[in-house]
Amino acid sequence: MSTWTVLYFISYTLLAAFLIFNLLIGVVITSLEEAHEIESRREDQQRREAAAATDDPTDDRRVELISQLQDLRRTPEAVEHDIKAMDEPAA
Repeated sequence: MSTWTVLYFISYTLLAAFLIFNLLIGVVITSLEEAHEIESRREDQQRREAAAATDDPTDDRRVELISQLQDLRRTPEAVEHDIKAMDEPAA
């Protein structure tokens, strides 16, 4: 075997390992984001149910404000995606 063969094999192996590692990280990050979104929705639902169970109007206002803050925190890309989805004709 020549030096070039060994160099090619090592560089190919490192590149493949780097690619697989990045794919794994992407899958884990996506799963964590989805889990966080599900947990956030569950907590919102629990807040709404708790506010509906009481007669205190400040609870309702608090839930409304939290919902508005969460809407403001959404990324511009998500808002842009929503706008594009609204502009597309229904299939």
